Amino acid sequence: MKRKIIIHNPKSYRYRKYYNVFFDHLIKKLHTKFDVIENRDWPYAHEKPFPVKLMCNDASTAGLLECEMILENFDTKKLKILSVCDLYTDVNLRLFNSDQYKDYIETVLISQFNRKSIEHHTYGMNGTIYKPWIYFPSGVYNFDKLYRQRQKKKNLIDKFYFRGSGVNPGEHRPLVSLFDQKLFYGGGSIGNFDTYSEEAINYAVGFSCAGTAQFCYRDIEYMAMGILMLRFRYINEMEPQLIPNKHYISTDEIFDTHEEHHLNDKHARMIENKFLQIKNNYDFLEYISKNARSYYLNYIHKNIGIQHTIDILNLDQWY
Repeated sequence: MKRKIIIHNPKSYRYRKYYNVFFDHLIKKLHTKFDVIENRDWPYAHEKPFPVKLMCNDASTAGLLECEMILENFDTKKLKILSVCDLYTDVNLRLFNSDQYKDYIETVLISQFNRKSIEHHTYGMNGTIYKPWIYFPSGVYNFDKLYRQRQKKKNLIDKFYFRGSGVNPGEHRPLVSLFDQKLFYGGGSIGNFDTYSEEAINYAVGFSCAGTAQFCYRDIEYMAMGILMLRFRYINEMEPQLIPNKHYISTDEIFDTHEEHHLNDKHARMIENKFLQIKNNYDFLEYISKNARSYYLNYIHKNIGIQHTIDILNLDQWY
């Protein structure tokens, strides 16, 4: 007999991001392992939090965002939380810091996992509850096709490339306007993804830096398309860890998200110098490309990412 779980995840009928579809597929998979009750219908999912009452405390509600999910064990009332939010929320932080909920929380997966920050906000008492997860591309696109197209290109443009989101992509990324145009191309908005991706795969290297948080959709899209990513070393963690100069091209410098929003000419030269150092090292570039693509295939790609998530959550303990 299957154990019963309740899945809380607000869903409207207007998808915007890959993680919306990921949650749908994850729930479909969980239906094969559990007797599932879905609590999802919320027409305002992309506009405001979904008020959720949990069995361990039916006197109050938690405000669940459309990029978050709570798995609730019907028998034990234990909770597992998944959050793709770039910031701390009512669910991914406040519940743990509440005496009414914390004893019921088994696992919190954070896609923007910053170990030092989490330890600070949980007063160093989170133990093994908070865990790094994976990140996602922005939408459902045919990355395998784009990867194959890039592999067929014989002469890539010998510059590093960047386009951002929003009206003014350089607003939080000042380096974009400081790079030497002989080495760099881009800086404008991504616009239509098909046009953006067809342009991006022509370049030898793609630059990335923090937006709202350190991991960006762009980072995963680069890995999926086979574009080598150049950036400062990550502070945030995934599971498993992305290793500098194995999965991405990294300088030795480390900055948090706030610091990356306020870099200057000196830091632009660091990125340019790293690009000049590696751009003709074809063995190294091939090494990075293969490792990044393998990471994407082994932990993020389609159903692989779903099973990887189930494994990190240790859901076999609930079977």
